Amino acid sequence: ETDTAKLSTKLKSLEYQISEGLVFSNKLKSFDSLNEILDKIEENKNLILDSWVDKPIVEETLSKHNISKKFFKNHFGERIFDYFIGVINKTNELGNCPVVIVMLEFFKNKNLPLEDVYTICVNLKNTFINTVIGKYGFKESLFEEATYILDKNFEGVITNYMKIVIFSDKLNQQKTQNKEIEKEELDRKKPDENYIEYVLEHDILELKDLENEIDNLVISITMTKEPNQQQFTLLGNKLSHYGSVLLTYPIFSGLGNYIVKLGEHFIKDSETLPNDLVKLSTIALFIESFLNDLIVWRKEVFENVTEDPDFLNNSFFSNIETIINVIEDNQDEANSHKEEVNFF
Repeated sequence: ETDTAKLSTKLKSLEYQISEGLVFSNKLKSFDSLNEILDKIEENKNLILDSWVDKPIVEETLSKHNISKKFFKNHFGERIFDYFIGVINKTNELGNCPVVIVMLEFFKNKNLPLEDVYTICVNLKNTFINTVIGKYGFKESLFEEATYILDKNFEGVITNYMKIVIFSDKLNQQKTQNKEIEKEELDRKKPDENYIEYVLEHDILELKDLENEIDNLVISITMTKEPNQQQFTLLGNKLSHYGSVLLTYPIFSGLGNYIVKLGEHFIKDSETLPNDLVKLSTIALFIESFLNDLIVWRKEVFENVTEDPDFLNNSFFSNIETIINVIEDNQDEANSHKEEVNFF
């Protein structure tokens, strides 16, 4: 039996248990005890999140997959925490956190095994409960409410990630031929000399500055109630500029070409992108995860001088493909005669 078949069997079993009420069957309608200390919970947001990502087992899990602890906290942890607060005060629907779906796609692109996803999520639950109980004392209703919210969300994390992995496995089988072509294109022959010896210091500093500018633009877009065409055009220009810097060095031309293509898509669709705030949020999160990879890659390549400058290629191109697919899906709704994207 293949790993995918085993995972599919586990998924069906878990879905059956959920449907039959064998797990997570308690149907709480309100969270009165949590609401009583809601302001205090919000005040301790950074304490809870820092304690979570600083746990040695969580820090080790993130590190081995080249995920920045600061990035993960700021771009996923804080948003998931805000979602929990919304569930408690009844402004968000329990078990329907859109940030979690994007986080799982991010995990899938990083090839995290299910046990590592479990480790990260269960430690968030433990940290939240331990902090609340530690500060306000044990109260059965408080414990039950916190456990229920986190378990319900945890249920969705596990089942959705299993579905994503199964779907991804099938999709990868269908794309085997395309991946082989992509590999031939990207695995260019490296020069005999150490690549770092002919990269200009000015270009390295420019890449770092561009990363900060891209990050600030994405934050601006997500925080603005009515993002505009100019913001997306500027974002596209910054991405294209980043790719153009890499294109001056043959060893980085594969990655440079893909980043330029991504920038061109933002520029081309800059007029229609501001019209769908839901998809906009998804695009922003994927850009942030892509940017995290860029920062990790730049440090490893230009500061630690890794032996394999292509070590993050799979994650890069998976993220770029996803972003472009979301952008083009947005354009489909605005223009049914859209030209087909030839990404690979």
